[in-house]
Formats: sequence, C-alpha cells, structure tokens
Amino acid sequence: MPTRPPHRDGPQQRDEDEAVVLPLGENTLTHNLGVPVLVVCTKCDAVSVLEKEHDYKEEQFDFIQSHIRRFCLQYGAGLFYTSVKEEKNLDLLYKYIVHKLYDFQFTTSALVVEKDAVFIPSGWDNEKKIAILHENLSTVRPEDPFEDFITKPPVRKLVHDKEINAEDEQVFLMKQQSLLAKQPVTPTRGAADSPGRTTSGSPRPAGRAGPTTVTSGSPMASVKKPDPNIKAGAASEGVLANFFNSLLSKKTGSPGSPGSGAVGAGVQGSAKKTGQKPGLTDVQAELDRMTRKHDSMVSANNVSPPTENEA
Repeated sequence: MPTRPPHRDGPQQRDEDEAVVLPLGENTLTHNLGVPVLVVCTKCDAVSVLEKEHDYKEEQFDFIQSHIRRFCLQYGAGLFYTSVKEEKNLDLLYKYIVHKLYDFQFTTSALVVEKDAVFIPSGWDNEKKIAILHENLSTVRPEDPFEDFITKPPVRKLVHDKEINAEDEQVFLMKQQSLLAKQPVTPTRGAADSPGRTTSGSPRPAGRAGPTTVTSGSPMASVKKPDPNIKAGAASEGVLANFFNSLLSKKTGSPGSPGSGAVGAGVQGSAKKTGQKPGLTDVQAELDRMTRKHDSMVSANNVSPPTENEA
C-alpha cells in the first residue's frame, strides 16, 4: 500500500519555496546590473507649485509616475519621492538603504496613494500594478514620448540677462591717460594773485581797515611776549605808592604829629620844583630813606658795651 509523503512545513520547505524562480514580465529586469539600484526623486514639494502656477492635473502626475515606474522596473530598482522641505520619506529612505546594505529588518509596504510621497520597493512592482495609473490617462497614451506630453516649465527671465564683461585694467588706464592728455592745462594761481590777500601780505580783507604791523626779518621777533617781571614790579610799586600816599596824607592832616610837616613839605616842595605831582620816584626815595634809617638804628642797638678787661 503506497504511503503519502510526509508533509513538511518547516524552514526547509520555506527555503524550497523561495528557491522557485517565477517567470518575470516582459519589461521586468531587462537591464540587470547585478547591484541594488534605488531611484530617488527629490523636491516632491514642487507638485503643489506645478498645480497652482502651471495648471498641472492628475493626468500629468500619473503619466510622470508611470514613466518613472516603468524605468525602475527595467533595472529592478526601488523608487522614492522625497522632500527635505516637508520632511517626507527621509527616515524611510535611510531605513531602506540600511536594509539593502546590512540586511536589517524592513517591514514597510509600498506607498502609492499620495502622489507626492510615493515609495516602491524593488521587486514589488509589475506591469499590472502600473496599468492602474493608465486608467486616468485620457489625452495621452502610456507609450507616448515623455517630452511630447510633459513640457519643461518656462523659466522666468531676469531683467538684466545680458552678461557684462569687465574691461582690462591696463586698457582702462590707457584710455584715462589719453583723456587727461587732451585736456588743456589750467595755470595755477600764485600767492600774489590770490583775491584774499592784500599787497602788504596781511590776510585781512582790503575793505577793512586795521592797524598795520611792521614785520622784522625773523618771524619770532614780530611776536612780543609780555615780561612777567614788569607786571609784578608795576603791581608792587602801585601798592606801595597807594600805601605811602595814604600815610603822607594822614601825617600832613594831623597837626600834632612830629615831623609830619617836614616830610610833607619836602615831598610837596620837590613836587613844586619839578612841576609834577608826587609820583613813584618820590615815594621810592622816601622808602629808601626810611629803610636806611631803620637799618642804622638796628645796627647801633646791636653794638655791645665794653667789658672790664677792655676798659
């Protein structure tokens, strides 16, 4: 009696199932490079810009996706729509690359619902799944050339689109030198022709009168510095004159004071002889006379009397 072969449902059976090679489609893996290939479409946030500014419809976006997916199917490549600005599919792209390089676990399935966040893992796509997009194509066929239906958006031209080339430095300097050589030479005005100066050399305007100054040979001689000794002597003499004049007037006014008449008469007599008022010289002479008299009295008092031996 024939027996039924034992049913095997372990790891060995799964390995055998994976070893079975399924027939590939007509356009699947026609360009086998032998390495994993991944196609990444960046700046998928431009989908909204194309809709608003260039009037793109769902038909255009489905045709673009169909064209890219058929291209990836020929190389067995995966497909990603990413956007750094909106942070779409960036983490998923990193996990998929690590999965392909180091065989890490990856469990995310394909994403085809959102037109700006598409993810097609390698080996998942086929002609039947791509044909779903062809249902929305009404004005174009899937086999039509891409450039005939999807035209490049016009680029805004700048106002100053003409390129300006800088002139060579030596050529520019030679042109300036020739222009300066053609200009007439204007004579410079000297010091005598200056309208702000007079014939005497003074910077004072001609219409304004002022005291004339005599200039000497050296420039420092015209500037006369005041002598501080003269000012101090004049001030001291004035103070002494006022002091002695007040003394003389008091002595002449008091009849009981001895010698007052003689001093007053002497001063007034000398003033009458000269025909001038008693000035600084008379006061100075009187001061000298009183000083000499005071010194003689002090010296006489300092003389000591003779001792007994000297006598």
